[in-house]
Amino acid sequence: MILLPLLLACAEPAPPPPASAEDSQPATDVDSADTVDTVDTIDTTDTTDTIDTVDTDADDRRGLVEHGLVTCAEPAAREETPYDRVELGEAWESQLPPGWSGSFERGRGLLVADLTGDGRLDVLLADRTRPQLFIAQEDGAVLLESDRLPIPEDLADVENWRTTLASAADVDGDRDLDLVLGFDRGRDRLLLNDGAGHFVDATDGSGFPEVLTNLRTAPWGDLDGDGDLDLFLGVEALEARQPDPGDPSVLLLNNGAGRFSDISDRLETSALHGYTQVAGILDLDVDGDQDLYIINHHRTYTGNHLLLNDGGARFSAAASAGLDIAIEGMGLGVGDLNEDGVPDLLISDLGALHLMESADNGSWVQTALSRALLPDVTISQLTAWGNELVDMDNDGDLDAVALFGPTMNEDTGPGNPGEQPDGLWLQQEDGAFEASAERWGLAQERNGRGLAVIDWNGDGWLDLFKTGVDLKTRLYLARCGEESWLAVDLQGASPNTHAVGARVEVEADGRLQTRWVLAASTSLYTSTVQPTHFGLGEVERVDRLTIHWPDGSVSSWSDLNTRQRVTAVQAEAPEGQ
Repeated sequence: MILLPLLLACAEPAPPPPASAEDSQPATDVDSADTVDTVDTIDTTDTTDTIDTVDTDADDRRGLVEHGLVTCAEPAAREETPYDRVELGEAWESQLPPGWSGSFERGRGLLVADLTGDGRLDVLLADRTRPQLFIAQEDGAVLLESDRLPIPEDLADVENWRTTLASAADVDGDRDLDLVLGFDRGRDRLLLNDGAGHFVDATDGSGFPEVLTNLRTAPWGDLDGDGDLDLFLGVEALEARQPDPGDPSVLLLNNGAGRFSDISDRLETSALHGYTQVAGILDLDVDGDQDLYIINHHRTYTGNHLLLNDGGARFSAAASAGLDIAIEGMGLGVGDLNEDGVPDLLISDLGALHLMESADNGSWVQTALSRALLPDVTISQLTAWGNELVDMDNDGDLDAVALFGPTMNEDTGPGNPGEQPDGLWLQQEDGAFEASAERWGLAQERNGRGLAVIDWNGDGWLDLFKTGVDLKTRLYLARCGEESWLAVDLQGASPNTHAVGARVEVEADGRLQTRWVLAASTSLYTSTVQPTHFGLGEVERVDRLTIHWPDGSVSSWSDLNTRQRVTAVQAEAPEGQ
């Protein structure tokens, strides 16, 4: 059965609804009969034990919850095809509303997160006329419940208003996920969650800009170290041409309770006035505070910008670090390829992928060529968009995924083909990457854009949501295999209740794997909130799990079972601290 992930306990498994026979791509369509009993759960009754907790704080305030072993009933089925394209019920077919005569125009605005607090992942699609909110059900289907999102008063009488982006984080520290919705024209909106997945427009009085057009990226992170999450709103020029950059990007400091102050003047003008596609908030120099990396896609105007946090949300440009490259930048993937505990970055581009690997001197160097991580121009992989660094085969090594499609120019042809096959590169034992998308049934020839790589059904294997221009969003569900894995969920102390900015380390079989908890800081037009995922190959026990919490404290547990999801809980600080 397919297991939907819950916040603190395993749910009863449920199969997905029947798949559509519409897709003719290599990944196999399946119905519920094909996926029943593919995943079983074992020993899910005990969810309260603390496992060998070694806390650096003397009062031992943190614990670990184990959610039970998950086994794969039919690992041999993965050898037939690793992925199936799965439909999520009748409502999932409603992505293009009946009678809609407009155009999708751009395949942006993909959000996958538990918005209702029931432990199941929901899906929000922006840029599909009005935003569409799909709420996951116990049977594995989704229902379209967009009325949970308020309609802005100034747009109530506008027929075809569109959102462009959705970004999720706990803005007010009440443990549910709030939203930022970007609009193609007009004011971007802050929506606060009532705790059950119904949202209230809290934009007025929030400090959000009155006008900010064409929002492309909205990453969250605690930039000033006060515990709550700050926000970068990155925009691209709207109907502007170089050298006119259009509206500048905006940096907002969270003052608590959904109120923000504009501190954009702390960034260099060149960092604000770019054709920004994606930005990441993460600790790139591993000094304990969150930095800002901005990726732009008009290299003749400006390149990328690395801004290192000097503390208290004060930034210094770090052009000599090697990340200020001038490219047609699109998406961002984050991982630790060389196991040095420093983030490595995968950046998509026009005609290339840039693998920026950390060096010993605090800089990053390009290693895509030496690792053979190269798009195949002979099959028209020419423009890469959304991308991620993830462990797709659970062997303990990070792999690369990227979607491809033409630029938005009206003219398509040999240099800008209308359909370009997506890419998957599996890392080999020698560190080189091997192109594997066609063999895995993931080389869909579509006009790709946004990509979310998540464990949708909780079986320990990563699934993919793909968006595209003028196309439905599709879910490709991984078939489970024999390899081990560990999923680590964090419950942080308020106000950073999802522990955004935490570093998670897993030691096993003499290796150290590192992941970072990020909010809307990777891929392209995409926001996901999910446990960190570790592939572990043939390893049966984890030697040590270590959490470096955003406040600088550290928790550690040893000798854990693999093939399970665990939740590390950070206790609230005593009152007055």
